[in-house]
Amino acid sequence: MNMRKPLRRYHFIDHQSIIHNGIRLNEKIYNAVRISDPEKNGKGQVIPANGSIPSNYLRLLDVTDQINDPKQNVIDQSSGNTGLMMAYAQSFLKEEVGKMYRGELVLRGIPEIEPADVLL
Repeated sequence: MNMRKPLRRYHFIDHQSIIHNGIRLNEKIYNAVRISDPEKNGKGQVIPANGSIPSNYLRLLDVTDQINDPKQNVIDQSSGNTGLMMAYAQSFLKEEVGKMYRGELVLRGIPEIEPADVLL
């Protein structure tokens, strides 16, 4: 029987494996997006990255200018169903959340870790 090695494996890392933790939090990312309707004076639905973020901590990215004709392509197409609007919002939030952490984590030599693996 030919067993294939999985593409991504998970590794538990504890304090004894960490030599240097240089990971920094970037607090200047946008954590909510708004897709606005130009016919309603730019008012639109605000979609946060996490529903538990207090309103005074929301940093809003107005994505209307980054979508070709948001009224026709997103707002009218969703017609009461928020699924399409959420998909557009998630695509912008995914890019922003990817900027949240920067830096490096130096670990003791663990030869089993591959570039696509996840550290827990």
